[in-house]
Amino acid sequence: MPVAVKQLPLSRFPLAFSLDDGNAMMPERLLSSLHQVKVRVRVSHDGLATPQAGDWFGESALQTFSGNGQVSVQIDKQVP
Repeated sequence: MPVAVKQLPLSRFPLAFSLDDGNAMMPERLLSSLHQVKVRVRVSHDGLATPQAGDWFGESALQTFSGNGQVSVQIDKQVP
């Protein structure tokens, strides 16, 4: 289940951005409380939160999280 979300306008790649507790979807589930994370990035054609056929996405492997650090995600898959 997603814990944090950030909507950005499509620009050029590569793109760097930060996520923190301010991006939490629910105040009782904060990013800072996690010990592992998987980051998923999706490029939406229509800007909607629900994945649509044709949207491109990529995701990281599940990794240990200590509250900071970098995660690299390659957008190389397409929603069928």
